[in-house]
Amino acid sequence: MLLKSFICLMVLTFWASTEAIPIISESSNLELSMSEYLILKGSTLDITCQAPGFQPFNFTWCKNGDEYIGGTIEQNGTSSRLIIDSVKQSDAGSYSCKVTNSSGVTDNSSNVMVIIGTLPEVTESPQSQNISEFHQLILRCNGTGIPLPSVTWFKDNIAITNLSNITSVGGGSILNLTAFGNLTGNYYCQLNNVFNKANSTIASVVIYTLPNFSIQPDNGIVKIGGNISFKCCATSIPLPDYVWYKEDSKILNGGSHIITSDLGCSHLNISNAKNKDNGTYHCEALNSADSALSSRSTIISLLVQAPPSQVSITSVTTSPTTFTIAWTIPAFLGNLPVSNYTVEIFDQINPNFMPHYCNESLKSGQCIVNVTMVVITNLIPATNYNISIVASNLVGSSDATMGAATTDESAPGDAPSNVVAVEYNTTKVEITWSPPSQPNGIVAYLVYQVLSTNNTADLLRYNGSNTSAVVTGLEEFQNYTFFVTAYNVKYNLEGPPSVKVTVQTATTRPSEPPQDIVITVYNSTSLNVRWNPPTILHQNGIITEYKLMYSTTGSEVSNASTRVVDGSRHSVLLVGLEKNTEYNITISAGTSAGFGPYSNAVLAV
Repeated sequence: MLLKSFICLMVLTFWASTEAIPIISESSNLELSMSEYLILKGSTLDITCQAPGFQPFNFTWCKNGDEYIGGTIEQNGTSSRLIIDSVKQSDAGSYSCKVTNSSGVTDNSSNVMVIIGTLPEVTESPQSQNISEFHQLILRCNGTGIPLPSVTWFKDNIAITNLSNITSVGGGSILNLTAFGNLTGNYYCQLNNVFNKANSTIASVVIYTLPNFSIQPDNGIVKIGGNISFKCCATSIPLPDYVWYKEDSKILNGGSHIITSDLGCSHLNISNAKNKDNGTYHCEALNSADSALSSRSTIISLLVQAPPSQVSITSVTTSPTTFTIAWTIPAFLGNLPVSNYTVEIFDQINPNFMPHYCNESLKSGQCIVNVTMVVITNLIPATNYNISIVASNLVGSSDATMGAATTDESAPGDAPSNVVAVEYNTTKVEITWSPPSQPNGIVAYLVYQVLSTNNTADLLRYNGSNTSAVVTGLEEFQNYTFFVTAYNVKYNLEGPPSVKVTVQTATTRPSEPPQDIVITVYNSTSLNVRWNPPTILHQNGIITEYKLMYSTTGSEVSNASTRVVDGSRHSVLLVGLEKNTEYNITISAGTSAGFGPYSNAVLAV
């Protein structure tokens, strides 16, 4: 900027009267006070001393009370002109002029203080700073100039008018502010005096600001195995970095948790969500230049909807044909209510699923309920079953909880089968059978002998766990009828009777001789012999033949004659006998097993 050169013109007026005072005048009007005048260093000082009147005068210039020799002095009668080119600080001082007239009268003008001014100059400019928010921002500006310049602070070319944060120190100034984000900008100071203005260099101030969230993450729900993304955005100077947390643990970038950033935002992408991803999350925005400036987002929850965990079977109450099963709800519901429970029963011997009905089932033919206790019906007594319980929600089903239980015992459901009775000997029979197909527990067997048709006098012949029995003490060659029942050992409950079987004891020799023997004379050489068979209980089989032994009285038995006839005959004619002779006749009945005892001898004449 071009500076104007000022000329100070002092005019001294000298009158004829000795009472008159010379006057110094200046033309630039740079009057600081009545007796002070300011002139810019390097310009020309031009002052004139004027004496009134027209007489010739003698002028002497004084500086600081001493005669001044310097500059250029021009004089013409009543005035004297002092010119100092390119004034400097050494030219400053108190100037006056002394006037002497031709009569030798001398007088002095008043003193004029000449001050050499200088342009304002910045000696210390504010320094660029990067500072964290809430710290103190201090900018300094110093300069020189005569007169001492004032200081004005500018931010982004707009003067700062709030002077409460500005302190003046000598020719300088201190700007002291608490750093906030809106203070980021370009600062400079301006020095100003009557001659000119001077600007400092620009200080670039960057305030590292506390991140402020513009987008907070939201709560999320995802099905297990699904994908979900959370987003948070914050503004700060400079833009923030982000850290994601689950609960209070930092989430590492990688695997199923991928963290990406764009446009000042951060994204947490969770893929193939698992149960362990349930929990609370938040993101933390950290000023990338000062991590101490950090902000935490709101805490949000992620619910991973998954199949429920397994139930725990608490009790199984059994009867011969039912289970009453109770269980707990799953410890982990999968963040969804349980919609139903499926109960299945498997026979341990036949592991195929067997549909069974239960109370309150939601679906016909199956046991699907929304309660935690069921009664399974139509089971087989004394049977080992596996129990499977599965909890389900809208996402899926839990692993099966397995249990085992056995129905209680009861009376056998049917009779022993394949009952067979065979003769063992003449007085014993053996009875064998197969177990019932529905034993319904541990069974033993009862073998009954039928003694009457109304079963009121059936005789118990065997009680035991074997599937065969030998019945003794029977009569030879007799028909006997038997049946078998099975009974539950635990509760002594008898099942239905088997079919009846009949068996005949074995044939043996008759145990008594023929009865009612009658002998009549047919002619002088023939006898007619009649008899009845042994009583039925002593026949011991089918009489197949009869043997007659006859001999004359007194003869040896070994000399007796024999006659064998068919068992169907009950008489025989003995011929060729000796006349007028006594005979002893005895008869024995025979079966396939041999002949029985002979009858007492009967005498015939």
